[in-house]
Amino acid sequence: LAKAFEANLHLVHISAIEPTFVGYPAFIYPGLDEREDLLKEEKDRLKTMVSDLHEEGFSARAFMKEATTTAGILEFAEKHEDGMLVIGTHSRNLIERALLGSTADRIIRRSKIPIFVVPTF
Repeated sequence: LAKAFEANLHLVHISAIEPTFVGYPAFIYPGLDEREDLLKEEKDRLKTMVSDLHEEGFSARAFMKEATTTAGILEFAEKHEDGMLVIGTHSRNLIERALLGSTADRIIRRSKIPIFVVPTF
């Protein structure tokens, strides 16, 4: 789709904000060093994806932010209203969706730009 319309691609990765647990042992929640390592790995993966897309002839940029998933994606979409948002979904059963909700559903309901949803299996 991006190739057909010669679209610029923006890869957006929202890294969920990790809660701070006071008084819990370190093995329950990763410490700051582990969190920094994880964020670096995520950033490196984004760089690799952008590089691969450039090699295939796409115009692509990556953006990464620590935020709640829905809020982070919608914030990015509002700042870049000139396109379409493409999001993937994780397959969940009905009970999980009822209890946890769906990030994709929340984004669809709140987005001001068109959304293309790609299911994963």
